[in-house]
Amino acid sequence: YRPVADGTYAVSASALNALNDADEEVLAACVKGEPWGSGPHDFMRKLYDRAEQRKANFYNDNLEPLFYSALNINRGEQGYFPTLHCRIPFLSGGLFEPIAGYEWEHNYFNLPNELFSNRINNNPGTGDGILDIFDRYNFTMSEDEPMEREVAVDPEMLGKVFENLLDINDRKSKGAFYTPREIVHYMCQESLINYLETIMELPADDIREFILYGDFMKDEDTVKSKREGNGGMYISESLFKIEDNGTVSVNRLYDMDNALADARVADPAVGSGAFLLGMLNEIVRARLNITEYLIVEKKAQAVSKKQEYFISRQMHNERSAYRLKYQTIKNSLFAADIEPSAVDIAQLRLWLSLVIDDEINPDASTPLDGHRNPLPLPNLECNILCGNSLIDEIDGIELINQSNLIATSNSNEQINYRASFFDSTLKSLIDAQDELFRCDDPIKKVECKEMVSALRDVIIMQQLTGSSSETLNKYEDSKKQASKPYVLWQLEFAKVFRDKGGFDIVIGNPPYVGESGHKEMFRAVASTKFGEKSYQGKMDYFYFFFHKGLDILNSIGDLAFITTNYYPTASGAKRLRKEFAERTYIRQLINFNEVRVFESALGQHNMITIVTKNKAKEILCRSAICTESLTANSSKLILILSGKDKSVRTLNITQENLFDGDEYYIRQQGVTSSKPDSIGSILDKMAAQKNRLGDLADVNQGVVSGCDYVSNRNISNITDNDVALKDGIFVLDLKYPRDKAVYDSFDEKEKKLIKPFYKNSEISRYHCNLDNTKVLLYISKKTKSIDEYPNILNHLRKFWPVLQRRREAQNGAIRPFQLQWARTEDIFLGEKIVVPYRTKENAFAYNNEEWFCRSDVYVITSKEKEEVDLFYLLGVLNSKLSYIWLYNRGKRKGEVLELFQVPLSEIPVISLSTHDKKRISSLASDITNIKLKQEDADTSILEKEIDQILYKAHKLTEAEVSIIKNSVK
Repeated sequence: YRPVADGTYAVSASALNALNDADEEVLAACVKGEPWGSGPHDFMRKLYDRAEQRKANFYNDNLEPLFYSALNINRGEQGYFPTLHCRIPFLSGGLFEPIAGYEWEHNYFNLPNELFSNRINNNPGTGDGILDIFDRYNFTMSEDEPMEREVAVDPEMLGKVFENLLDINDRKSKGAFYTPREIVHYMCQESLINYLETIMELPADDIREFILYGDFMKDEDTVKSKREGNGGMYISESLFKIEDNGTVSVNRLYDMDNALADARVADPAVGSGAFLLGMLNEIVRARLNITEYLIVEKKAQAVSKKQEYFISRQMHNERSAYRLKYQTIKNSLFAADIEPSAVDIAQLRLWLSLVIDDEINPDASTPLDGHRNPLPLPNLECNILCGNSLIDEIDGIELINQSNLIATSNSNEQINYRASFFDSTLKSLIDAQDELFRCDDPIKKVECKEMVSALRDVIIMQQLTGSSSETLNKYEDSKKQASKPYVLWQLEFAKVFRDKGGFDIVIGNPPYVGESGHKEMFRAVASTKFGEKSYQGKMDYFYFFFHKGLDILNSIGDLAFITTNYYPTASGAKRLRKEFAERTYIRQLINFNEVRVFESALGQHNMITIVTKNKAKEILCRSAICTESLTANSSKLILILSGKDKSVRTLNITQENLFDGDEYYIRQQGVTSSKPDSIGSILDKMAAQKNRLGDLADVNQGVVSGCDYVSNRNISNITDNDVALKDGIFVLDLKYPRDKAVYDSFDEKEKKLIKPFYKNSEISRYHCNLDNTKVLLYISKKTKSIDEYPNILNHLRKFWPVLQRRREAQNGAIRPFQLQWARTEDIFLGEKIVVPYRTKENAFAYNNEEWFCRSDVYVITSKEKEEVDLFYLLGVLNSKLSYIWLYNRGKRKGEVLELFQVPLSEIPVISLSTHDKKRISSLASDITNIKLKQEDADTSILEKEIDQILYKAHKLTEAEVSIIKNSVK
């Protein structure tokens, strides 16, 4: 050592390198090093520079020893690590354990140093190595400071990184989207407020104010003058009241603190952990604010200033941010995800949140002074699981029986013995999980993990008694998988279910995935007992998470999800809506509509749904609908969520007025309206009509071939080398030379199977395009053999592998040469009304031509026994009133109407006098003829007359008519 200042010495690098590791550790133990946290902020860069100087491999010689040894092994209080010649804290927690038993000391990955840094002439700001990129940013571990977010990268960025590591197709297939912080905070705060209101039975507004504004209240209320009772406090007197003499007469904050400590929260699709971090911050912030009021009460009982000082010091020590976070993570936060990388990131964010509040005092001599060394991190693998959180069985056998979790008394001695054995094993499992959470000894940790696994096996094997060897082998194989094909909520979190019957709060952003293209993903869940009660055709994957969330909640728990906004009227969501109606009260529906909240999800429309299973007393649903179209920034989201944005329509609706009819449609503006001269009153008058479109006409979807043309999705299954992308299969485009040549190869008999084919873009209001270059090979089930059509067979034969893979061909419903769903040919031949299935306006058109169309068009024809005037229906369907109905009571995706079979069939059709019917029919016919000659002709005067007839027939007031005119441009 050489002296560099008074009492300070610097080590000689050359002398240090000459020592062996044992001697170096002995020397380090004799010297008091600098305090923890005082090392260089560019530690990694210095480590890299030293590796370069020594011509060492940075990854093998520095990073692996740092992560797998230095940070992962307890080397005593001094923490000296001779390999890197410095003190490095032991953090444990599983964060730095080698994955899957990787033997890092015996493997050498020759990752070049340039991967980490390739700066030009070693100039800062140049290069694109990992460290070069990191050097360009400031970093903070705090996730909760808006100002910090503006100047530094915080751990929340890990969520964005996780999302962007998935390519675009993978992101869509897994429904992984980073949730904006403002939405996370809102959902966490609302869930916590609802939970406390239920538990404490205090005025909701008082609890809300404390959760939202507790920081401000605490700062103001705990100044000296307020502590002594001089002047009123900001905190509600229902929570805390101090008299003029300084004594505390009301203190419900103990109850609130206990409730917060006792909260049990689950996120079944945790992703990068945003909601866990949000709940952690909200719970701990509230408890820290409570601490200051508890100190006020205790100081009021003190007999001296010195005693006041020690009270404050002791309370702040016992209720430090670190301790409260540790308790909350251990007792309150639970989650699962199917992606191992997501679980890793969620755990890392919780660890970082703990580390930032680990306040080290190098001079500590008593527990009140704090601690001198960094505290080891907890093991989170029993709190955050990796697996399919929707499945709890193998081969149809449930791996945990929930009834076993509920202690019962039964006279049957054998049952009592089994129950007693189960109780004993479960208690041992809970104790082992608790020990594993706190364990910081690597050897002991292995023993704890083995114990947890063994006890889990004992319980699961009871369920698998008598199972086949194949099932048992599947279970054994599943234990080796990083992501299990199941999550046993009632077993893994048994203490939660034993103590509370389930979670108090289920919260998250579950994946949004449609069934199309993801059949196996859906089938895995649908084939289970849980799936039998929750699966429905045309559903979205996140519906499963709503069902599962309700199942794992306790009887008074709350669920809060952000999802897409289609389920309130989606045909595949009836089971979900029915479960909401029967098992919950809906607290909030915040429909963002055309306000874009996810940067990477183009065209997605989102909604926050908050429901409660507590049906002890009736509550109103806060229904909010955004009316603007924009990408929301932080301030806009805050305005929307706080209810202060003037563009948001907000209503309070009774529960019975939310659900509409046998389909349980959720009406955000209410099924009926008590408010006169409103959209609701107009809809009520329309709903009162006897007839619906489906009573008067048939509504049919267009043709589904299953293989219109060669696409990226099916070309890999085609072996013929002459086939190219976009080559027609059932649909030929005659302006495309290849398709024209195929068409010309058909003889006259074969061409009788060729039909003109149109797409939805060829429909506008009152007009159909009749000129087209596309044709359809219309081969229905009526064509029993293709042998009579040799040229068509020759054309289709090269696509046979693709044709055979279609669902209806696989299940034997059709032959490979037939259309998947040909529909009834007659609907395309005569009089009909056609409409695109997605449109921003009600764009219905009439034609009486041979007009075949694909599945994105719906065809409306007269019922066999009904003689209905289609021109009359056309006028009604294109009216402003019908648009109002479809917009508010039909299906929508943002501002786009979704005109599928069910919403079309439900359009009210008023019974008119013969005179009015004929007049509307005549007007609609005239408009059609005018549009036929000139598509963009102005027919507004004629359309206005139709609207006026319908307004009068529905007995609308002038105010209601004015509302329609202002709503529909």
